[in-house]
Amino acid sequence: MTAVLPKIESYMSQDARAARPPPDHRLASDDAKSRVTALYNQAARIQWREVLKSFNNVKTLRLPKAFLWELSLSLQVYDGESPMEVLPELKEPRCNASEDDVPDTFDAFLEAREDVSFPVRLLWRA
Repeated sequence: MTAVLPKIESYMSQDARAARPPPDHRLASDDAKSRVTALYNQAARIQWREVLKSFNNVKTLRLPKAFLWELSLSLQVYDGESPMEVLPELKEPRCNASEDDVPDTFDAFLEAREDVSFPVRLLWRA
């Protein structure tokens, strides 16, 4: 498990962080900001899913606070996708954050896994 976090952090620092949208002052409108943000979120989701697929046998995964938002987006299930496609053996993601810091977007993933009878219990630092 200790090898997982450095590999993910290394990957994200090289690729996904370079793809971040430009600062807000360079965008002409709120509509343009929304489009850029949506494109970034989709690109980051795809990159995260590719990284996470290499850990499909992991049962417990420690999630650093800095990546909670990106990870929660990457675990979302869209039409035609199986909630078991990424991290099928996962039983217990552990967040290095308080309950208030964990994005609500994790709820959809937890519910999707429950629906297919493979529940996941999200733990956070107290």
